[in-house]
Amino acid sequence: MFTNSPSKIALHSLGGSVNNGFTQEIGTSGPAGDFFWFTRENASRLCATYGNESLAGRTNWRLATKNELKLELFNTYGNMFNARGWPVRLSYWSSTSRGPGFLNASLKNGNEGASMGEEELYASCVSVP
Repeated sequence: MFTNSPSKIALHSLGGSVNNGFTQEIGTSGPAGDFFWFTRENASRLCATYGNESLAGRTNWRLATKNELKLELFNTYGNMFNARGWPVRLSYWSSTSRGPGFLNASLKNGNEGASMGEEELYASCVSVP
């Protein structure tokens, strides 16, 4: 089970989590609304919050790997806004490291990138039964 980067309404309903602000989607690369973005460290903290809150009855939430984002999401569904209504204007952090940084993946076009972790991107958490 995967989550998209949370909207302001969704995250506030859980009591909030560490974040780095939000961006407004206007309906072209995500549903209209405000969606939070995160540094890599805060993306991991978001997933820990989901576990602590037993989101969907699960406590084992973690940040998705690059392969999970690319293979299980993008390569299966394509553009995740078109397929599932996710915000996709920004890339999504992964837990996969490369050198001193971490990989990220666009769920809009499948592109991959790398960053030291301070870039503000979306976060997708995963829970496997």
